[in-house]
Amino acid sequence: MRYFLIFCSLLSLSVQAQFSRTPRDPGISGVYNLGRDPSGVWVEITKNGAIKAVDMPVYMAVSAVRSLSLVAARAPKIINRTDTGGGIYVLDAADTSSPDNTGTVVVTANGLRYKLTQPGPVGIEQFGVVYNDFGSAAANTAALTKAIASGRALTAQLAKAYTAGSVTAVAGTTIQLDGNGVTFEHITQNDLFDFSNGVSGTITDLNINAGINMTGLDAVGLRIKCQPGRLPGIVLDKIKVSRAGGDIEWGKGIVLIDPDNAQVHDITIDGRGDASLGATTPTFVGLDVSCTRAAVSGVFRNIKVYSGGLYGVYLRSSTQAGLEGMEWTKCDMVGMDYGYDFESTADYNTYIPTQFTFTNNHAEVKKTAFKLRNFIQVVASNNLFYVKALANRLGTGMQIENCSQSSFVSNKVFNTGDGPCYGAIFGGQGMIEMSLVDFTVGMGTGSGSNAAVILFSTCNKSFVDNIKRTGGGNTVTNLGTDNVVGRTFNAGVLE
Repeated sequence: MRYFLIFCSLLSLSVQAQFSRTPRDPGISGVYNLGRDPSGVWVEITKNGAIKAVDMPVYMAVSAVRSLSLVAARAPKIINRTDTGGGIYVLDAADTSSPDNTGTVVVTANGLRYKLTQPGPVGIEQFGVVYNDFGSAAANTAALTKAIASGRALTAQLAKAYTAGSVTAVAGTTIQLDGNGVTFEHITQNDLFDFSNGVSGTITDLNINAGINMTGLDAVGLRIKCQPGRLPGIVLDKIKVSRAGGDIEWGKGIVLIDPDNAQVHDITIDGRGDASLGATTPTFVGLDVSCTRAAVSGVFRNIKVYSGGLYGVYLRSSTQAGLEGMEWTKCDMVGMDYGYDFESTADYNTYIPTQFTFTNNHAEVKKTAFKLRNFIQVVASNNLFYVKALANRLGTGMQIENCSQSSFVSNKVFNTGDGPCYGAIFGGQGMIEMSLVDFTVGMGTGSGSNAAVILFSTCNKSFVDNIKRTGGGNTVTNLGTDNVVGRTFNAGVLE
């Protein structure tokens, strides 16, 4: 009999565990019994026999939440997520349209939506990004696309996440991504981040690597078009574009379209250069800037491109109006054929972009360090250019065409090779009222009779003074009209 009573007591406890009487006062709560329904959700049976969900956390993984098929009245109000990312999710029975993105919204089998209550930035792992797992590359790309579409500020970890396919965003998206030093290593031959539909926001502190299979030389690490009417249009900060090693490379590091009020700073693009991959003519471009409309007041600071490719910065302003009021400062281009190649390709006779500032920049290249064509009211000062000219490769420090009302002050050019070099040439279809002052040129050993400065016949009404050269044939060749040539020096001696 004793054992039978013990058995009955245990049985009673088991039943109570499944559906036990609540200690609360039924006169206050109207609740008589508390237990779990077959799905494991806590529910209450009221004194009139109705069953309703209890407002207490239920512990579930995302997959379990998605499998729920309960009406709102019986669904748990709060879910404590148990898998990657964790967090507390609350039922929003009024929402019938938000998509399931794994991170901030999870949708059940019958369409109920649970939403993350966490304030502030959300980690990309909340959306399903898995670090240090090569096999998760495609899933990571999908998770990143969902994370960006969520509209939340995003963070990442100091780790590596593999990607395959392009991460995209719809037009008008505001992106807030602080990578905290994360590395995204791409393993398929296409753009990693393709935001060419038009976005705004801030992307900071991340690394973008070309990984295995990236040998086609045509993919882009980050392609981004700025949404019009935003202040700022886009902020890119502390971003490094590189490669994992071996015979792999991007076609272009960063492509930036319509940089209206853009702030681009502390960018490093470190490419081995496609010439080393067997290409007869190098094609790699570090930073490609262009426009489809007026884009003003872009600021580019501390942009560094190290590569054996074709261009450090390749900029084309093709529209009317186009790229105006740009500022470039403290940038560094090393190893490529051309350092900075800036040109407006709009009809020169009807429109020329204005107010271009280029100061305290550096280049060490093979052919031309700084080319500027079809801009007006340019200020270029305190820049340092090295050109490695060879016997079969002409070098040029500054090539300036059709840039009227412009000032070039305290710039220096040095030829580090043994081939022919020019310090600066001015001309094109026509330019007037240009000033070149305090210009220093080291012509090298192979420049022979070359001039340090050439003013072509289309460069007129300009002023040149305090030009210093070593090597070469003469200091200034003036083929224009109404130009004033002041002091010139050869090896420190006034000519």
